[in-house]
Amino acid sequence: MRKVFTSLDKDGNGTISKDELFKVYQEIHGPEFAASDIEAIIKQVDSDDNGLIDYSEWIKATYNHWYFLSNKKLEEAFKLFDTDGNSMVSL
Repeated sequence: MRKVFTSLDKDGNGTISKDELFKVYQEIHGPEFAASDIEAIIKQVDSDDNGLIDYSEWIKATYNHWYFLSNKKLEEAFKLFDTDGNSMVSL
């Protein structure tokens, strides 16, 4: 997570600005990527409302994302073994 953060923090000041995020997303997704999408990302992740994403905000956002995906995958796997839907592994 730190490696990705530092790759986005182009000026090395310890924060990711809207411009930095926008430039990277344009490189990945092309020029049609909307600035409004970047605004939405910043708004969701920037918990202190300073218009920047600092490392602690980045960790919180990425951890929550991976945690959600992990729990979702575990639930899906459990449902494969809970064949009768009684919340117990069926043999």
